[in-house]
Amino acid sequence: MTSVTQCEAILKHVLNERANVLARETGFVQRERKLTGAAFVQVMALGRLHQPGAPLDQLTQDAQVCGVQISASGLHQRCTERAATFLHAVLWELVEQVVMVKAVPVAWFKRFKQVIVEDASTIVLPAALAELWQGCGGSSTGSTEHTASALKLHVRLDLKRGQLIGPYLSDGRVHELHGPLREHTLSAGSLYVADRGYWSLERLRELSEQGVRFCQHPKANTVFYNRQGKRIDLETALPWAIGQVKTMYVWLGKHDPLPVRLLMVRVRARGDQAASRAPE
Repeated sequence: MTSVTQCEAILKHVLNERANVLARETGFVQRERKLTGAAFVQVMALGRLHQPGAPLDQLTQDAQVCGVQISASGLHQRCTERAATFLHAVLWELVEQVVMVKAVPVAWFKRFKQVIVEDASTIVLPAALAELWQGCGGSSTGSTEHTASALKLHVRLDLKRGQLIGPYLSDGRVHELHGPLREHTLSAGSLYVADRGYWSLERLRELSEQGVRFCQHPKANTVFYNRQGKRIDLETALPWAIGQVKTMYVWLGKHDPLPVRLLMVRVRARGDQAASRAPE
């Protein structure tokens, strides 16, 4: 487990020493300035952390804490494409640092080498950034604003070891199944957990061939077959009692079917739900 002291040392090293080096390497700082790479990343990251919607006037006050006197217009002039490239480089530097916390003490996890939970989040960006980060072109949730530009963050969390993997960045239009973490092979004997956004029979086959167990919520149009090859009617297969769990060993896919264990539960608030996972 990474101690608080070790985390502090990592942050100080990246946000101070490495930030100044990366500022020069990315061209954000080309000559000595009062606003160093370290000061800029601390103002933009920590200032926004304290107040996500902080205006530039507020961020200039945060800059004073870092010993830098700069006006709102001066800070605005520093928010360039090179600044974005620099901040991205700092993020990659932080992602490469291995930080582990106390693992979840679940006895059931002992049978697995890793217990990986994967997810992704999308951040809508100004349309002017569409050439750098492409969005889906639709509308953001609860808004009529078109997402010409969006950024997607992909992360994995190993619950057994308490390790965060990521975030890795991609265009907002990139599907979860094709994100940068797809190249990170899971270890045999691991358990993989993800929502229905990651559901794909092809992907589940790959996991099974790698010796990885999975637990995922299937899509609504997923078809299951019993061991005799007959299609299962989930409406009649579901348990009758609210909260009751039913398990069935079934086939997933009509051609070259994948054997899985289907877990079904009838709940009151959200209708009938089903989840499947690889057989033990």
